[in-house]
Amino acid sequence: MTRRQAIFIICVNAFLSLLISLVVVLTLGRRPVYVQAVPTPTMHSLPTPAASPQPQVTRPVTYIVKEGDTLSAIAEKFGVSLEDIMRINAISNPDLIYPGQELIIPGGELPQPTPTFTLPFQPPTPAFTPIATPLPTPTPVPSPVVSKEGVYIEAVVSPGEEGKEAIIIRSVAEKVKNLAGWRLSADNLSYVFPDFLLWPQGVVTLYTGPGKNTPAELYWGLDKPILHQVKTLTLYNREGQAVSSYQVRSP
Repeated sequence: MTRRQAIFIICVNAFLSLLISLVVVLTLGRRPVYVQAVPTPTMHSLPTPAASPQPQVTRPVTYIVKEGDTLSAIAEKFGVSLEDIMRINAISNPDLIYPGQELIIPGGELPQPTPTFTLPFQPPTPAFTPIATPLPTPTPVPSPVVSKEGVYIEAVVSPGEEGKEAIIIRSVAEKVKNLAGWRLSADNLSYVFPDFLLWPQGVVTLYTGPGKNTPAELYWGLDKPILHQVKTLTLYNREGQAVSSYQVRSP
């Protein structure tokens, strides 16, 4: 074999190898490629929680006693029980209220009447509630001056009536007051308070006659009425400082 023949054979083999490689590449390139589809996640909307109803909250209101009012009628007017009004206002006798007295109504709402009118206009006829029990008439006095102690003499009830005359003492302090050692002066007579707690916005009734003390009532223990003859009542704290003064006006 000559050199030229050997070169020819090598060239032919190289060409054949290249041709075979090209055929293989083209064959593989035509095969389909399968791609597995990935499922798309489905978004589910979460249910919106239903709003729970909010309980209706009512707040205590203040009511000023008017002439002819009774405690039971006030309780019925505001839709609360008589016992609740007596407890929150420290009242032991439901008949012992007087015009101008401030009462705390627990959870009550002031009534809002809506009058209706027809043409021609006819003014509404006022309705009067009959008085079930006669109420004692308090002595009218100017508005009291409250000291830093927050305790003052609010009113004098039924002066001169045995077993009924009393002195109303109220607290507007923010803390509980212990009246032990306090003194009430009625001209030349004095009453020294025992160990007694007067709560914020609380009231204590001091009767001049004999009786048994309760959490809302105190008894001076005198044999006969004195308030119809007294000119001035003065309340002193345990340090001897005057905290309230009340001018008594005899009927």
